[in-house]
Amino acid sequence: MPNIHSAPADANWHAHFAWPNAAFLDKITGFVADGHADLDGRLTSLTTSLGFDFFSLVIVPSVASRLPRIRIRSSYFADWKRRYQEHAYCEIDPIVQLAPTARRPYIWGRKGDLTDMTPAAERLMNEGRSYSIRFGISVPTHGPNGEFTLLTMATGQTQRALEELVRNCYNLMWMISPLVHDAASVDGPKAVSSISEVRTETVELSNQQKRCLALTLQGKTSGQIAEIISRSRVTVEYHLQRAMRQLGVRTKIAAAVYAMKAGIIVV
Repeated sequence: MPNIHSAPADANWHAHFAWPNAAFLDKITGFVADGHADLDGRLTSLTTSLGFDFFSLVIVPSVASRLPRIRIRSSYFADWKRRYQEHAYCEIDPIVQLAPTARRPYIWGRKGDLTDMTPAAERLMNEGRSYSIRFGISVPTHGPNGEFTLLTMATGQTQRALEELVRNCYNLMWMISPLVHDAASVDGPKAVSSISEVRTETVELSNQQKRCLALTLQGKTSGQIAEIISRSRVTVEYHLQRAMRQLGVRTKIAAAVYAMKAGIIVV
């Protein structure tokens, strides 16, 4: 397995990991179908089904938002959540501090995963281990105005167990994180919160839009899609942006998953 700090450097970084099978894709569509309902419950269920022990979701709104600067939802032990909040650990947590600049999922807990940690950060990580938070994978999702969420799945199991979990779940977590981001209402309620609110029977996507979305769901970048369909990257981005607007979502991954759930595309 690549030693992921911000994921493998090559363009085909998704190919290093298992692609979600039909059962895992059902987990993704469950988030789409349920919209904003019981996000904590759904994340807890997802955590268990993937084989992890805990989830954490850090929510940072845009600078212009009137919402609290940082909100954290998690299934960690109550004592740890209370201690984390009382000591403002979020300000020194190296897992959280990496999120604003990271653009790909990253693993932490193994030797060499998080570099240049301060002594305070190292103490925090050691303290977390005493609460069975030993290893994990975190997925940042960024919005257009500086807002972002950080979805983390953590485990108290062995490093070998972590690496097996990551091999199986890395791509699924990358695919589902925009849906969690949307459901978390980062900057307040969205105009569209679930697939049930999109009148998919009236959405007519072009063949090029469908192809671009299907390739996006396979982990292809806009540049790679451009090569596959023999069009420019600008054209690919145009097709994806139009599809996003028609489906009422703000990320291309969410658009692809919504389209798959509605039967508009087949992967």
